Amino acid sequence: MSARGPAGDRPGKVAEWVARDLVHDIATRRLPPGSKLPSEADLITRYGVSRPSLREALRILEGHGLIVMKPGPGGGPVVSNLDTSDYARTSTFYFHVLGVTLRDLAESRRILDPVFARIAAEQRDPVVIERIERHLASLAEADSADEAIAFHDALSCGTGNMILDLFAGALQMLYIERTQSALSPGDLETSRQHHIAIAEAILAGDGDRAESLMRYHTDGLVQDVLDRFPDRVDEVIAWS
Repeated sequence: MSARGPAGDRPGKVAEWVARDLVHDIATRRLPPGSKLPSEADLITRYGVSRPSLREALRILEGHGLIVMKPGPGGGPVVSNLDTSDYARTSTFYFHVLGVTLRDLAESRRILDPVFARIAAEQRDPVVIERIERHLASLAEADSADEAIAFHDALSCGTGNMILDLFAGALQMLYIERTQSALSPGDLETSRQHHIAIAEAILAGDGDRAESLMRYHTDGLVQDVLDRFPDRVDEVIAWS
């Protein structure tokens, strides 16, 4: 890891360019979770910045979930396990400020989930196919609420496009957190049957049928949200 020039050579706020440089190095070196970054003293020397500026840079990265600060002797900045939940949490900041509502979240799934189902059927990514096959095999023992989450989790990694997979996973997580607990046993069983039919279409490689079935399913999801949360559906999604 090496700084790409002293503080005086870089435009903008010092803490921000230090944070960007650290991100660049972590990504370029593909440091795995648990990797320790240099000590605070070493980073101050390397970047030629003040202790407050460095600590602000580290707080920026910690706020985005990229690092955690380990306390005590031998502690310091450590690369964390960045995942979909971190992206989802960051998204809620923008959703809150921009006034995005639960209705918007449900509508986004109505638009996107059918496309994701088609892609999964047509691309037949081995990882996705294996997850869906395993999911179908475990349906008899699965709790209905857990089944619904597991099915959409399997699809959320299925496009083969990292941006779409990350976005799909975030939308799934935010939606489940805000709606799933209120589903009735009957609704959950209907959802399970829909999932079986969609999964079978995906495994058969039938993109048209997978998309059509998912559209029918998500139309029901949106109407369900409107019916169950009439007083909340237009509330802004809070930053979490």
